[in-house]
Amino acid sequence: LLITGSWAAMFARAPRSSARMRLLLSFILSSLSNGLLPHRQRPLGSVVFLRHGATDWTERRTFTGWADPDISRTGAQQAATAALALKESGFIFDVVYTSVLKRAVHSTWLVLKELQQIHIEVHKDWRLNERSYGGITGQTVEQAIERHGAETVASWRRSFDARPPGYEQGQPYNPFADERYLRWQGRGGRVSRVLPPDSESLEDVARRTKPLWASGIAREVREGKSVLVVAHGNSIRTMMQAIDDVADEDAATLEVPVGIPIVYRFAQVDGKLTPQAPDAVAECLADFAPGRPPCVSADFLAGEAALAKAFLESRRASLDRYGLGGDRASGGLDGFGELVVPAGSLPGLEENAGSYFRHEG
Repeated sequence: LLITGSWAAMFARAPRSSARMRLLLSFILSSLSNGLLPHRQRPLGSVVFLRHGATDWTERRTFTGWADPDISRTGAQQAATAALALKESGFIFDVVYTSVLKRAVHSTWLVLKELQQIHIEVHKDWRLNERSYGGITGQTVEQAIERHGAETVASWRRSFDARPPGYEQGQPYNPFADERYLRWQGRGGRVSRVLPPDSESLEDVARRTKPLWASGIAREVREGKSVLVVAHGNSIRTMMQAIDDVADEDAATLEVPVGIPIVYRFAQVDGKLTPQAPDAVAECLADFAPGRPPCVSADFLAGEAALAKAFLESRRASLDRYGLGGDRASGGLDGFGELVVPAGSLPGLEENAGSYFRHEG
């Protein structure tokens, strides 16, 4: 049953002889608002998270954070592969969110160009930036370990609330004088200054991404929109943590593979936006044990072999970045246990196996 504003206005202007009709209209509108009469709900939208393509800094094992290198040739290929997966799965987006860092923005351009969707609305938001590494930004893993010690560097990954040291005076890649943060224009057009963080823990990243999720991206989903979010490992990780209600102590173990679209679909449960878990999650939960990565309610658009490779590379790069890589010949997982990878779900490549499988070493 649909009563438009124009109909309501027409009945309001009706002569006195139509008083009963106005009374009936008032009852109908009141019943709709109180849920007494059935009415069709707008279908919910979906969210696709995509981690940007690699940069040359990635190959050098360098802490990047809010520094702004562009994607490399490899990174461009990763973005193109992700776009192909989205195209083959038939995704048409209504709106895009990305950070203000060029590796994410450039990845966004390449994906939208391949999808022939460059006309759609794109919001660049600093709250989607990567975690700030402060004083170790621009340093290699080896340099950071030499200066701060292996255990301290490792603690920055293991802990949810540990921060690297802040920027030193005159340090390169310090964003405090960057024009994009001195005059930040938000979505509503208001210009204000953003104070870049001196350094961040994963908890700090969550404090800025979760409000954006709740007031921006989730609102778009409730309006039935298909949303693409192209961002960074840690900013995506904290939003996945919010969606799947992952405990703080487990958040660091969420792996975000580069260039693999991560798809969330939703339902309203008791008025709450709740992810619709694929079958694989039920098996993951049934097989869950302490020390394993948390189960997530998402589909990963990749074949099983490609997804296993992407997860292994993501885990290895993450551990390497904090000096936890161990012996590369033995897999480089250094005590973090087995790597658990969800099954692929890309139509036309292979069936969704509907379960999680292990890739050891």
